[in-house]
Amino acid sequence: MEAEEAWKSDESSPEDLRLLNLLAQAHRELGHYTDAGRRAKQALRGQRAVLGMNHPRSLLSGDAYGSILVSTGEFRQARSEVRRVVGSMTRLLGPSHPATLQAKHNLAIAEVLTGNPQAGLELLQDQFNQLRAMGGENDDAAWGIANSLAFCHRVLGQNREAFNLLKGFLRRRGVLDSGGVPTRAVLRAESGLAVAERRLGNPEGARERDERMLAEFIRDQGEDVLQTVSCRAGLAADIHSLGKHADAVEHASQCLRTLQRGLPADHPYIHACAVNLSGYLRAAGDYRQAEESARDSYDALSERLGTTHPWTLAAAVSLANLAAVRGDPEGAAELERGVLHGFDELGLGSHPDRRLVAVNLADSLARQRSESPEDRPPGRLDIDLELPGEV
Repeated sequence: MEAEEAWKSDESSPEDLRLLNLLAQAHRELGHYTDAGRRAKQALRGQRAVLGMNHPRSLLSGDAYGSILVSTGEFRQARSEVRRVVGSMTRLLGPSHPATLQAKHNLAIAEVLTGNPQAGLELLQDQFNQLRAMGGENDDAAWGIANSLAFCHRVLGQNREAFNLLKGFLRRRGVLDSGGVPTRAVLRAESGLAVAERRLGNPEGARERDERMLAEFIRDQGEDVLQTVSCRAGLAADIHSLGKHADAVEHASQCLRTLQRGLPADHPYIHACAVNLSGYLRAAGDYRQAEESARDSYDALSERLGTTHPWTLAAAVSLANLAAVRGDPEGAAELERGVLHGFDELGLGSHPDRRLVAVNLADSLARQRSESPEDRPPGRLDIDLELPGEV
């Protein structure tokens, strides 16, 4: 900021535009996402005005802006911005240029967050395979995208694939570190492993890993950045899985307060966090707060991301579970049928979360028939939403 004040140059000068890009990146690193978006947008407008839409510097600024749009919750706008950049970079620099590959990476993440995880997985898997074919099995650029590729697998419910991929990354850590992969990539891999571990039936192992990683993230980056919040949200889910619902509420509430402090009020991450919190509140017996959290999240996510986005479907599941335990199995079943239809519309008919909802629906129907608890399907579960970090 001092450099910007001292510069006092024309906003259109190359030096000033470069400074704006650097400031945007610095704000993002510090967790100041709104400021990062403002600076990146200024830089992009200036680059395009001075150099033209398809100048390499304009395209690089467009890619950086798209990445920051993800952090500020503008997933669809990010996807549109980066799609255009990928097309132009492919024509100008070629499909294998590092800048093109970076833009494709950002496009993949935007696809996942807009509700199209299969497209994101295919983009990153192709890139992973291509880089390893050119650079060898231990190519550092290939393994540098392993965290994002594993994230795509987890969103698709492919937790074993994510677990194995991240184990492979960590086994190669010694080789990769010599190629410049930062320690943060290792921390992200450990945090992603914890998500997969929990979903594969080892919440105690996930809890132990998340506690270690949370301490590392706080030491390395502080409390307020997305990766730290994501890790704490994972720890809340671990603790909830172990039956410590009040502790899960405490951790998830801290995540929510941090997000509300640092992000725009309608940011989807805030509402995804609140969806998880609603499940923990219900398990802790606070039905009123649980319903308020789930209802507000469902309405906000429906408006921002659409009624069939996976996060909106998760909010509907939380509402259905509340309806069931409050004696309204008909209302629960109606919501659950809608969720199943939503998964099918997204092409996620074999997703584990869809199977979870099908079991919940069977329970709702059994409750309508007034079957005793021992005759009903076992348990009612919520969808375990992963709060993205810096993907």
